[in-house]
Amino acid sequence: MNNEETREEQAAAQVEEASEGCQDSAAAEQSGAETVETLREKLREAIALQEEYLEFCKRERADFENYKRRTRSESLEQYDAGRMRVIEDMLPIIDSMESAAAMAKDDATKQGVQLMLKQVTSLLEKWGVSEIDRQGEPFDPHMENAVMTGEPGEGTPGSVLAVLRKGYRLGAKVLRIAMVKVAAE
Repeated sequence: MNNEETREEQAAAQVEEASEGCQDSAAAEQSGAETVETLREKLREAIALQEEYLEFCKRERADFENYKRRTRSESLEQYDAGRMRVIEDMLPIIDSMESAAAMAKDDATKQGVQLMLKQVTSLLEKWGVSEIDRQGEPFDPHMENAVMTGEPGEGTPGSVLAVLRKGYRLGAKVLRIAMVKVAAE
């Protein structure tokens, strides 16, 4: 009996171990499921954070591109404004040089002034500045200022008879309107 009792005890111990193993396995399985679920939640949080950072980077990059475009545009506008100021400041000098060339008594002085005038007007042409020359054309208040009126019969009524002070434009923008004499209507 001793043998039989020992066998029964051994069998009971094995059943008990198996039962404990099943319980441990179920607990481990439940614990493993919780761990997997926890890891999945952390992964979802990490993906959401990554997407948030990616969107932030995209917005920052777009903002920076807009900043570069805006500053480039502002820089060009300021350059053009500065260039226009310089050109506008040069126009009275050109007027003075034209008057000096017209009033010069000797040929050497006249030729010298005309040479300087040619150099300055050549530079302005290089910069895109052109004279407003509308003599004989209908008066345009956007390009000319009528400071004198001619006698009836001097020319076509409403047309420019003479340019008293030249006007200039830079491309399509009028820098200085011309002062003209207009035929009476």
